[in-house]
Amino acid sequence: MCGIFGVSGSTPAVPLIAAGLKKLEYRGYDSSGIAVNGEKGIWLCKSAGSLSHLEKKLNQSAPPLSSVGIGHTRWATHGKATDLNAHPFLSADGMFAVAHNGIIENYTGLKAFLSEKGFSFVSDTDSEVVPMLLEYFYDGDVLKAIRRAVSELEGAFSLAIITSHAPDCVFAARKDSSLAIGFGKGCSFVSSDIPAISGFAEQCCIPDENSVAVLRKGEIKLFDRQGNRTAPSFKPTGECGGDAEKGDFPFFMLKEIFSQPRCLTDAAAQFTDGKRLKKILFSDEEANAFNRVKLIGCGSAYHAGVAGKNFIERLAGIPAEAELAGEFRYRDVLCDEKTLALFISQSGETADTLFALRHAKAKGAATLAVVNTPLSSIAREADKTVHTRAGTEIAVATTKGYTTQVLCLFAVALLLGKARGTLPACEEHYVNAMLSVPRAVRETLKLDDSLKAAAKSICKAQSVFFIGRGQDYAAAMEGALKLKEISYINANAYAAGELKHGTISLIESSTPVVALATDGALFSKTMSNVEEVKARGAETLLFTVSDAMSDDAPPDRAVVLPHCGELDIIPVSCALQLLAYHAANELGRNVDKPRNLAKSVTVE
Repeated sequence: MCGIFGVSGSTPAVPLIAAGLKKLEYRGYDSSGIAVNGEKGIWLCKSAGSLSHLEKKLNQSAPPLSSVGIGHTRWATHGKATDLNAHPFLSADGMFAVAHNGIIENYTGLKAFLSEKGFSFVSDTDSEVVPMLLEYFYDGDVLKAIRRAVSELEGAFSLAIITSHAPDCVFAARKDSSLAIGFGKGCSFVSSDIPAISGFAEQCCIPDENSVAVLRKGEIKLFDRQGNRTAPSFKPTGECGGDAEKGDFPFFMLKEIFSQPRCLTDAAAQFTDGKRLKKILFSDEEANAFNRVKLIGCGSAYHAGVAGKNFIERLAGIPAEAELAGEFRYRDVLCDEKTLALFISQSGETADTLFALRHAKAKGAATLAVVNTPLSSIAREADKTVHTRAGTEIAVATTKGYTTQVLCLFAVALLLGKARGTLPACEEHYVNAMLSVPRAVRETLKLDDSLKAAAKSICKAQSVFFIGRGQDYAAAMEGALKLKEISYINANAYAAGELKHGTISLIESSTPVVALATDGALFSKTMSNVEEVKARGAETLLFTVSDAMSDDAPPDRAVVLPHCGELDIIPVSCALQLLAYHAANELGRNVDKPRNLAKSVTVE
């Protein structure tokens, strides 16, 4: 949930670290800080609030011209967002500084132990025990102290460390948490993810679990938990970068919404060869062996999984379930060698999803990662990987990450169905549907002005209801989440047929109800639910497609979207993204950085 950045080079470290933290601010923006090795010891500057508060402090101070340092941008888990709770943290003797991402689960016991040894603490965080442990274990060997300290820590975490005992080095370690290292132009870098060091480093890699990296002026050494030297496998960072500039757009989120036609084109291209599907992912024997499919994710990735479940059952004829990763991993799930388990994560580092993957593997399931980061932990640990090809996503609320997940899950369902001989229509029909999505999204984005006007009708509401049936219910779940994430309006999604089973009691005069009805076979059913809420005073906004629309029971306002067959969920989701964006913007929200949220949820 936090962002770490460190550098050992030949130029002043503070500007490089500040630039790196800017790329990581999507991971947390409650507070930030920088520590560098100076001639008089470790120099530290940190501040509560967004990175701009730290930048103001840096401009008012005179940081050392040291070329070695670490930085941190925080999403609070333990302790409020204050200057004292901001990272990096110093050891009691001031000889170690640590930036930490993750959670130290046993910090209370470690804190009690260290307190008995005479150490005192100034923050409310779990992180401060780490530099104290380093000081406690240090006996002249920094690497040994780090290995001993890391061995005492329980939980998922990554660390960046500097010390006056080795002033030209940055040390890094990880356990079940994302961390990238890289080098280029005479500098070595460590970061919470690869995109943040793209543009700085020319080569990068993900260090192994429980390893310690030593970074020094363009040189990186890696050691395992026993202290043995290991050989990192570096790859070019260029393809992992992505555009981190807003261009002419006021927010990254709006830019990312409008980039979806290109991203969806890239996502579809990996599965198709002309009008045919490529023969990838599954052999006929593998596909026919599966008798159950699980789709596991959190937040928007879970919503993509709900859509994927519907695709797989319809196209591949396999019973499928969408599951929340945080629930899946703590259940004795029905999962064996005949189960295909799909793990969906934009970052590929979502903690609950990563642990759910390990839980499924332990049960013998075949595992498939659907991720936007091919070198991520989930991608590396799964048996097979689908890269969604959305490109770097900066805004906290996912847009292109979600829609490319949905398209890739449709493709997975097609590949399974083709191998099993269960496709209800010819292969070319479904490939055409997939290839038509970018065009449909482009046409949808042209409705921006209409969606902006529609947003004004809901942005003053206390709560908003989203309803739909089938895939429209899956889209409603994501639309409601998007609205509440960035506008802070209470929004909830319901299967339209469930309204009369209790929820309709909440409908009163002027309550906004967003109804999704893109499936012609279900259109009249959903419209009967629209009539039910209108009869109780609701203001209704309908999203449908041209092929489904009828003249019966018109809503208060309708948005008619282009049709793209089984994948109508994607253009309707894009329309709901714009609706949420304009509502949030009308309310003056920070669309890219909504309160209390972080982009990559790397803690439970």
